[in-house]
Amino acid sequence: MARHAPEGVALVPSEVDVEIERGRDRYPAIPAVSSVEWAKIVVLDDEEVWTMLDVKAQMGGGPDEHLGECAVIACAHHRRLVALIDERAAIAQAERLGVPVRDTLFVWAYEQGLLP
Repeated sequence: MARHAPEGVALVPSEVDVEIERGRDRYPAIPAVSSVEWAKIVVLDDEEVWTMLDVKAQMGGGPDEHLGECAVIACAHHRRLVALIDERAAIAQAERLGVPVRDTLFVWAYEQGLLP
């Protein structure tokens, strides 16, 4: 992952960090974002939050549903980065905003040396 991210660090919006921490309750082998050198937790600025809310409105769902994906899209859009997301509806929203997308299978294949 680090070889593919800007400056070797993947940016993880705080909304995604919350989801990861919930997942760690069930799967404690998942490392905390704060414990790895190749990732950094970021807080969205006001403009990014508005974009996140726009994407959330387009995606619908419950109040907490899709927040991580929406935050990733907003962060990538404003910082001109690539969004790492798997959900098809989120990919459609990223494409609507012109955000380049990769899914986790791409990252796995890249890390395995299967992609340049």
